[in-house]
Amino acid sequence: MIPRSLILNLILALASKSALQGMALSKIGLTYIPYNVLKMTSGTLQYLSLHGNTFRNLSKDHLKRSKKLLQQQAMQKNSTLSVYDSMLLQTPNRVFPSMLKLEELDLSKCSIYYIEREIFTKMPYLKSLLLSQNQLISFSILNLPSFSHLLYLDLSNNPLYLNSLNFTHFPVLTTLDLSYTNGKKIFKNTFQTSRISIEKLSMCYSKLSYIEDDMFINFNTLKVLDLSGNINLGQHLSAGTFNGLVSLEELHLAECTLKVLSKISLEHNTTIEIDLLQSLTSLKRINLAKNDITNITSNIVETLTELDSLDLSNNYIRSWNEPVFKNTKLRNLNVAHNHFNYITDAMLKDFRSLKVLIVSSNPFVCDCNCLKFLEITENITANSESNQHKPPDIQTKSRFKVAYPARDTSNYFISDWDDNDAYICLDKTDSDQVNYIPFQNASCDKAKVQPQTPAYDDDDDDDDTDANEVNNYEQAAITAVAAVLIVTIVVGITYWKWWYIRYFAILVKNATVLSFMAHEEDASTDHIFNYDIFTSYSDHNREWVLNSLLPNLESKSKVKVCLHERDFQVGISILENIISSIDRSRCILLVISQPFLRSQWCQFELHLAQHRLLETRREELILLFLEEIPRTKRPKTLEYLMKTKTYILWPKEDDVEGQKLFWKRLHRAILRCTAEKEKKHSSTV
Repeated sequence: MIPRSLILNLILALASKSALQGMALSKIGLTYIPYNVLKMTSGTLQYLSLHGNTFRNLSKDHLKRSKKLLQQQAMQKNSTLSVYDSMLLQTPNRVFPSMLKLEELDLSKCSIYYIEREIFTKMPYLKSLLLSQNQLISFSILNLPSFSHLLYLDLSNNPLYLNSLNFTHFPVLTTLDLSYTNGKKIFKNTFQTSRISIEKLSMCYSKLSYIEDDMFINFNTLKVLDLSGNINLGQHLSAGTFNGLVSLEELHLAECTLKVLSKISLEHNTTIEIDLLQSLTSLKRINLAKNDITNITSNIVETLTELDSLDLSNNYIRSWNEPVFKNTKLRNLNVAHNHFNYITDAMLKDFRSLKVLIVSSNPFVCDCNCLKFLEITENITANSESNQHKPPDIQTKSRFKVAYPARDTSNYFISDWDDNDAYICLDKTDSDQVNYIPFQNASCDKAKVQPQTPAYDDDDDDDDTDANEVNNYEQAAITAVAAVLIVTIVVGITYWKWWYIRYFAILVKNATVLSFMAHEEDASTDHIFNYDIFTSYSDHNREWVLNSLLPNLESKSKVKVCLHERDFQVGISILENIISSIDRSRCILLVISQPFLRSQWCQFELHLAQHRLLETRREELILLFLEEIPRTKRPKTLEYLMKTKTYILWPKEDDVEGQKLFWKRLHRAILRCTAEKEKKHSSTV
């Protein structure tokens, strides 16, 4: 590594012969501002980067103390100063020289915890100031009349508290980054000024939990607002939160735990009324990714007449049966990683007006609409010359970048279509086998089941005659009311529980078919089990499985566990490996958590395990929950299993006795499971 004193001397020599306009002194181990070097270039320097050094305290008093310590050290016997420290003693007691040409200063990641207020008074034409990744806790420097030309201010990744920010002296500031700070709560008087010129504001991941109504009332020029990553904010948003943002075009509310989109509902356990965004008449892009949204309605965009891009990826949204996106300007839609089982006619209708559609990684079931979707996609592919127009992921990849404009075409672009694992569906055409196949391989049985007309009964005439002879109108009225009530109750129960009724009917039908199939199978078939337990889990829970589950089962209980990363066969597809491993395991153990429910492959394994057990007439399924799963986050398949299977819950980390009881219960469940399987197996041999 080149000594820092040598670097500074080289710059001094260079500055004496040329007019330097830019200088980068990043990560060279500086502990004080090189005053003499900057003095030589102050008349021409426009860009200066001191990123990655260690200054800590930028003040005259700190500089005086440092020089005094060095002087005392030099006076000691047998003590010599380095060339770099000797340079410090030759500088005046000023941190920065006058730099009238400087327009951009980078002091990021310099471990600064204090900046003297007068530091920037000698940089009157500064346009960009980067102070991110330091240890600043106050905004005292904001009260200086020295930022009349500043356009960009980055204060991100500092332990700042957003209590009171005076922007009176920032008349032209357009971009302010306050992300990764300690925002907590912000109120109307947080930004103290009558007019704010800011166009881009980021407060993402700033621990925000509350924003007072009318807080943005003076932000009439703001175009981009990023509030992503504030997980406690969703439940406190109200109709007045965004008042005043008449120019807002881009809003980021990802990872705010918004829950319902009942009338525009967004993150965490919260229902937001439609008037929350009614005032945002200029809004063009919304990012609602990674929330807890479960459904969407037609009210979502009907008041957002300028909306162009909507990101709802990584939520829990299910297929919808009524058209939702009536706004004809919506062109970019991302609904990847949700809980769509079917592509409905309403969804196909909504998709027709789009230019960019991302609907990959959803647990689809193969049906005729999959083929309709495939036909549209193939037409689009045929009309596209190449992938040169393919846009990147429409999610904003950095805080202030706008979404990539879609290509000019009347058809929409299907993202990730070339990825074989992105668009697959559950093939139910073969009752003997459950497979997940690409959309391209899906088939459609267009045979329609003709409705049966009830047979006409001659006795009906007699009944009508008898009824006409009844003169007790009061009794007839009571009977009619009772009948209406009964029908209403039955219809209501059927409506609210239709999914479970239909799902139960499918299971009963399949079980009946399989019971007939059982008589045709060879009863003497000998099935070999290589494992006691097939385990399905999310990569997020891998450490718990390897460090807790595996030692307790294999080492202590001698249970042979099948793990995909250890026991899957090399050279065959993942789906074949899963099916083969399930068939060669006596029991199936699902380690369920919220990451498990967000994982597409874990969802596939959940569906596959249930169907595979049904096909092979087995019931050996154990549900292990690492955490409580709120009802709103449970897929209906899991909800059904929880109502029909006994499950076990992992206790809290500090509950030692609870954990001991947990392992005993799990061991008993596995032993009972394997014992029952052995009993069934021996009875068929």
